[in-house]
Amino acid sequence: MNNNDPKEAVRLELENTRFRFHEILDTLSREDWFKKSQFSAWTNGELLFHMAFGFIILSTLINLVLFWARLPKSFSKPFAGFLNFITDPFEWIDVLGPQIGAKIFTYRSIGRKYDRVHFSILRKLNSIREDDWQKGMFFPIKWDPLFSEYMTVENVFHYMIRHFNYHLNQLSFARLKDTRLR
Repeated sequence: MNNNDPKEAVRLELENTRFRFHEILDTLSREDWFKKSQFSAWTNGELLFHMAFGFIILSTLINLVLFWARLPKSFSKPFAGFLNFITDPFEWIDVLGPQIGAKIFTYRSIGRKYDRVHFSILRKLNSIREDDWQKGMFFPIKWDPLFSEYMTVENVFHYMIRHFNYHLNQLSFARLKDTRLR
């Protein structure tokens, strides 16, 4: 393995995240799925759906970055400004989505969905050309404190993993303590 290969580093992080997601699901009971998380707005199931949904939208987000990267760098700034402007409706959807998603998916079916998305993300990662890796766009920083004002394709892959890890410690069930970030 080339230690300087950003794709390989992301691939390893994605594999680790997938392992951790399944480790959580394997220790989760049906009761744990419905238990309130430490993030008071959601149950564990809703939070796990939110964490998985980040990966569900990752390929689309990468495509969005690559689209804006074809244009002059400043062109994506008004788009990010518009997204910042509509932060309130985004937050409403961001809260409601996991509430609906956790009713559609069970703690077993979300793992199967995550796996399908994971392998799709790996295909997307493989398709990124080396000269596209540092292309980027401006982001709506009001949407997520983990967003940077300007993010590259590489940043977006790492962001999604950081997003997952950020929410990991908000889950609440007894058997989780061994799977938390150390």
